Amino acid sequence: YLDESGVVEVNPDSINIGANASCEFNVTLSQSIFTCSDIGDNAVTLTLIDIIGNQVSCDAIVTVEDTLAPSFITCPSDTLTVSNNADACEGNIIWSVPSAQDNCAIDSIVQTAGPVPGTAIALGIYDIQYVAYDQQGLTDTCSFVLEIEIHSNILTVHSRDIRTDHFVFLVYIYR
Repeated sequence: YLDESGVVEVNPDSINIGANASCEFNVTLSQSIFTCSDIGDNAVTLTLIDIIGNQVSCDAIVTVEDTLAPSFITCPSDTLTVSNNADACEGNIIWSVPSAQDNCAIDSIVQTAGPVPGTAIALGIYDIQYVAYDQQGLTDTCSFVLEIEIHSNILTVHSRDIRTDHFVFLVYIYR
């Protein structure tokens, strides 16, 4: 399995499941380090060489798998910009799309719930959700709540609900 860096090193002894000799021998693999570009089945050659130079080889398959899901590193960014439209009781709310990282590569980050950043949003409470997909189809989810209310001045409050690990934005649009 690939590690957090997207690398796995295979010990030749883990493939050698029965070769033995009456004398000392060295075991090598044609390839022992694998990366994200090697995901799937990889043909390798296992070679045993004794101290007088006799050698024997056999082919084996090393299957490389990525089992680590991506993770969001921002959910969402700490910057929230409000442009209010007092006559329509709505505002254009802008936040940064969350970013994610993966040991191999992020395939996409998709918003799956809530209004899109930069659109006119009416007063109310909105659940916003993003899903990050890596190239193996593994996922992580970023969710937060956006609440818009009217008051007499503009005030933005950013907090994090520790109980649910969601970010909560209170955006006050004043008229």
